[in-house]
Amino acid sequence: PIDILILDMTMPVMNGLDLFREASSLFPDIHRRFIFITGNPDPDVIGFFKRHQIKYLIKPFGFRELRDLVLETIHRIRLEN
Repeated sequence: PIDILILDMTMPVMNGLDLFREASSLFPDIHRRFIFITGNPDPDVIGFFKRHQIKYLIKPFGFRELRDLVLETIHRIRLEN
């Protein structure tokens, strides 16, 4: 099992949204485990994150922000299970 997926929106083979869609079709509950990182806060992408309740960070961000989001996500997953 995967605890958390932290990934950038821009990747060489598949973008983050495509990966999210593929993973979600195979594992319907995995959407809660994604944390996206983006340097381009496109309104459509941010809207997608919000509609699907996906956590995200906009670059640049600090280590504490990432740590806090990871801990929050772990806590939320444990409460839901």
